[in-house]
Amino acid sequence: AKIYEDRIDNGALTSERNAYYHAERAKGGAGLIIMEYQMVHPTSTGGLFHLSQAWRSEIVPRYRMVAHMVHEHGGLIFSQLCHTGIHASGSQIDDYHASWAPSQIWGLSFDTPAAKEMELEDIKEVVNGFRISAKHAKEGGLDGVEIHAAHSYLLAQFLSPLTNKRKDEYGDSLENRLRIMLEVIDAIRKEVGDHYPVGIRISAEEFTPGGLNLDTMTEVAKRLEDAGQLDYISVSQGAYWTLEASNAMIPGMSYPPGSFLHNAAGIKKVIKKLPIVCVGRIKDPEHAEKILEDGLADMIGMCRALICDPELPNKAREGRLEDIRHCMACQQGCLARINAGLSLTCVQNPAAGREKRLGLGTLKPADRKKKVIVVGGGISGLKAAEIAARRGHNVYLYEKEKDLGGQIRLAAKTSTRKELEEIIRYLIVQVNKIKVNIRTGTEVTAEIILKESPEAVVVATGSAPVRDGMFYQKSYGHTLVKGLDQENVVTLWEVLGEKVQIGKRVAIVDGEANWRTLSVAEYLLDSGKEVEIITHYASPSQFITYLADRLFYARRISKKGAKIIPGTEVREITGNTIITFPSSQPNREGKIEGIDTIVWAAGVKSNDALYFDLKAKVKELYRVGDCVAPRAMEHAIWEGEEIGRAL
Repeated sequence: AKIYEDRIDNGALTSERNAYYHAERAKGGAGLIIMEYQMVHPTSTGGLFHLSQAWRSEIVPRYRMVAHMVHEHGGLIFSQLCHTGIHASGSQIDDYHASWAPSQIWGLSFDTPAAKEMELEDIKEVVNGFRISAKHAKEGGLDGVEIHAAHSYLLAQFLSPLTNKRKDEYGDSLENRLRIMLEVIDAIRKEVGDHYPVGIRISAEEFTPGGLNLDTMTEVAKRLEDAGQLDYISVSQGAYWTLEASNAMIPGMSYPPGSFLHNAAGIKKVIKKLPIVCVGRIKDPEHAEKILEDGLADMIGMCRALICDPELPNKAREGRLEDIRHCMACQQGCLARINAGLSLTCVQNPAAGREKRLGLGTLKPADRKKKVIVVGGGISGLKAAEIAARRGHNVYLYEKEKDLGGQIRLAAKTSTRKELEEIIRYLIVQVNKIKVNIRTGTEVTAEIILKESPEAVVVATGSAPVRDGMFYQKSYGHTLVKGLDQENVVTLWEVLGEKVQIGKRVAIVDGEANWRTLSVAEYLLDSGKEVEIITHYASPSQFITYLADRLFYARRISKKGAKIIPGTEVREITGNTIITFPSSQPNREGKIEGIDTIVWAAGVKSNDALYFDLKAKVKELYRVGDCVAPRAMEHAIWEGEEIGRAL
């Protein structure tokens, strides 16, 4: 598992929180843990600014803490050593140092300024930084090191003809471009000795014109093996240079599991002795086993899969496959937070990054068993019911629809977000196993609940689309849109619930700029509809938290034929005509005519009436998820966990 959990407020050194995170994966059965990458030199800070600074001697006792906690559970843990090159940014740590790179290139991923072309003494300094960082890893009791030479970081920047324009001994030919990588390996090996494991991570494909490809990297892998100083090669893919390359690096929902296995398999064909690690959305132990059986790789790397369920290895070993909580690659709790400079967590697993408080073994039986009623079978209600029942409470869950899952069940109907079904599947399996009393197709009132004499009630009644006509204007306050009472104006949930007839030409009036708008747009496009999205934002994906997904999915629906009209407000809907005006020019009107169906996507409102009906009538009353305030999936699951523990 590789992930980023350290913060700058820990002095840019590995933290106790980080140690608990890794120990949890060891406890869950992971055979080998690779830490989040560690910076080897001061010029590599910035970018993901909360990473540990491995060149500093102060990190050694922190490593000892991590190693001890992992070893207590029988695990092994390696450091991963990295210099990010152009992707570093001095401005983020307030010293304004120039980024270093093989040539004076511009940073395309973090909008960094042009890099300084490294001088020969700079190269020697960085090689020494890798050596010192490996020394600290060994002194700190870590079990090995992995050199990060993938994902368009510094060593890959030297290797790639796209970014290395040098004419000296470190540029031009493949032999020269590979030189710094071999020098790093040699320096580390001389420092740690022959019996300390040293591996390397490479990108087999950069998916960028002029960048590295499988043919080149196959030759690189052969030369790395021939050097005789490595113990394994981990094969990844992608780079930061283009949107497609960035998405391939950590593939999201749009990529099937194991989409890039051909890269590891291609390199394994030419490697005679070194074990090959494959990565990339491998989340199912049966799939992993098949990869090994087919000889495509020798080891399986899982990151997000073990963030989501640290017990995956143990559950697989014990045959408890249906109890595995599978990663959906939604990127919302992990990558989106990391790129925002926040600590990692997981939409499905609130304990991720909070292991000391919420991890394995922390859920305690209730002091007194209670009769608990949970109203609402969406993900927040299901999570509250699961946790409460695990603590010994007698839990009754009511859901007015015939199926559990709430809004997530509807969202999972779209091709973009189909894997959201996994949240529902896992929670339903768990509440059934622990004997939660589930009553679907049952709408309850305050009177019905009070007759049941519960000792505690959790209201998880979610939210519903707003149709009050209020439409937020970025620059000019609010507009009250007229005409929303027409029969041809429908809501997002009515579309996904298939409760309304949809015409051929559809306009989505977007006031959210998030997954709801994009998912419904793609659902309609896949149904053969002509779709236009009118949004007052720059893009209908503007508030998707993970940048790569934000750009990727907006482009995806455009390729499917969606017409996007940005920076545009709606004033009135009259018949089949939408009266619009530019956000920056409210006095200038336009018309979009011939629209059969208008989908109103401008916010949702809490369904909180039942909660207020019960207030002052039930001594122990809670509400969770969208019933508190409409937010994201991770908030709903988090609150379900917290309330389940509080009962």
